[in-house]
Amino acid sequence: MDAKPSVFELIPGSLPKTRFADAVGEATAALSKCMEEAESEVRAVAPVSPTSVYRDIFGAFIKKGGSRDAFFVEAETNPGLDAVRVSVNDLLNSIRVLEEKLADIESSGGLPETLIHGDVHYDNSLADETTGKVTGIIDFEFASYDWRMMEAAAGLSKYVGERDPLPFVVDYIKGFCRRATPTEAEIDALPDLIKLRVLETVVYFVARSAAKEDDISQLALRAENYAARVRWIDANAQVIRDTMRTALA
Repeated sequence: MDAKPSVFELIPGSLPKTRFADAVGEATAALSKCMEEAESEVRAVAPVSPTSVYRDIFGAFIKKGGSRDAFFVEAETNPGLDAVRVSVNDLLNSIRVLEEKLADIESSGGLPETLIHGDVHYDNSLADETTGKVTGIIDFEFASYDWRMMEAAAGLSKYVGERDPLPFVVDYIKGFCRRATPTEAEIDALPDLIKLRVLETVVYFVARSAAKEDDISQLALRAENYAARVRWIDANAQVIRDTMRTALA
């Protein structure tokens, strides 16, 4: 089949990376409100999301024909992960603990759900180098109906992988809370949702390897960083919550 050219309007700006975390947080919250307002219209034409919700943490593996138990067997026995086995085991233990946390959230009534972008972070944002303002948010292929706080969780999951995460996390949350009004339940759950975003990616890479779509080296390269992110979130969970409450106040 011959490829057909596509033309799109060029959005000015460049990837901000760790710069302008405040602006990225504010833009994420602004987008979240827009997505929430558009939800009913989108549901009318697309009532079912093609993307599994984040809290279905084994969704990527099950879509490849596997199961929860098969995921753990694959991750625990794949020799391609032997060099980072300590970090992988830490991640698997974190997934088991998170399963229980997610079940507790669900049994307590869940969290507010709406249409979300699902992947807003500093590599899917564009910013003006001079003003520091966000000029665009791109890559909507993971849009779904999910807990709305996953928007902030996705953004924060990138910053917690940096060498000194706290200043970025604080700035992002300040910007986010300028436009957002999260509930107490969302604030309490936020550290676990950031971990969910990190750990769901672990499942994704194992699923692709098991399906022979990619090499497990993609996870091996990232396992130590992912484990470090989870440790940082655990150590700073209350700081994250307090920062958001202070920003809202």
